[in-house]
Amino acid sequence: MSSDSGRPTVVVLGSINMDLVVHTARVPEPGETIKGGELRTTAGGKGANQAVAAARLGASVRMVGRVGGDEFGKSLLAGLTSHGVDASSVTVDADHASGVAVILLDAEKENRIVVVSGANMECGREEEEAAARALDGAQVMLVQQEIPMPVNLN
Repeated sequence: MSSDSGRPTVVVLGSINMDLVVHTARVPEPGETIKGGELRTTAGGKGANQAVAAARLGASVRMVGRVGGDEFGKSLLAGLTSHGVDASSVTVDADHASGVAVILLDAEKENRIVVVSGANMECGREEEEAAARALDGAQVMLVQQEIPMPVNLN
């Protein structure tokens, strides 16, 4: 079974984040402030990353998740769509900020990551219902545990 295009259909239920990547020579000590180098913003979140990877491999992909009603949310939705991911089942949550991951990357390319889940942790019944609809005709569903566990399990 596959989509009308002959490609397999994958549903991804999960996180969608904006990654704020700071390049720095070293990580600061507690209480210390240091100067950072380059700052990059890039789309991330394990769910969105899986969706884009599956689309790049040729699958028809349906993303189910939640972003904030902020500029990051708009950018994240546009990014998914630009990679060929169907983002029509992603909820835009006007009451919560989009998820963000702040990533410190030192000179040795070792990272330290702080995730602020934001709208991802507001996933609930709406996303469960959207996932059930998205599964119609799909062959695979991916989850990653970066949204509330009951949503993954239902």
